[in-house]
Amino acid sequence: MDFSFSEEQNLLKDSFSRYMQDAYSFDGYRQIIETDSGYSKQIWAQMAELQWQALPFSDNDGGLNYGSVELLLLAEELGRGLCVEPYLANVVLAGQTIAKLGNDAQRSTLLTPLINGEHQISLAFAELAGRYSALHCETQARADGDRWLLSGHKSMVLNAPNAQHLLVVARTAGAADADHGLGVFVVP
Repeated sequence: MDFSFSEEQNLLKDSFSRYMQDAYSFDGYRQIIETDSGYSKQIWAQMAELQWQALPFSDNDGGLNYGSVELLLLAEELGRGLCVEPYLANVVLAGQTIAKLGNDAQRSTLLTPLINGEHQISLAFAELAGRYSALHCETQARADGDRWLLSGHKSMVLNAPNAQHLLVVARTAGAADADHGLGVFVVP
């Protein structure tokens, strides 16, 4: 079995590497982490222009239709460059949740500005008592007419201060560790 990268994947990796070498220096990194937002809005916008945020999304959603190997290549270069832009929080966690679970209207409303670098979205799923279990959820969602009321606590939400929307995982039915009865709610 051949595990080598294709020519296109090698070209992508080289372009990611060149950009990171040009855009990120150690002194630049130190300046960026001292800002209130913890990332560079200018570099985030450049990444959107380069269509890095579009990488894993389907062409129907405005993406480039690449897969996990291309994300791996980008992640490797982001790590090598000590890049602190909120790619994991936005594109991988929140973006892929929307791509997999959202209907056409939700994907259009939420993914388009995310891919364009105009909005940021964070996924609120982790709970202290869950101890790394993806299914554990004590946060409750209760229907109240045509809206939902959420109550609970999330222990860590990557990039929440910069997000225009939060995707909150909450339980609509079942016990805290049940494999059913989970919903994802968009909270401005």
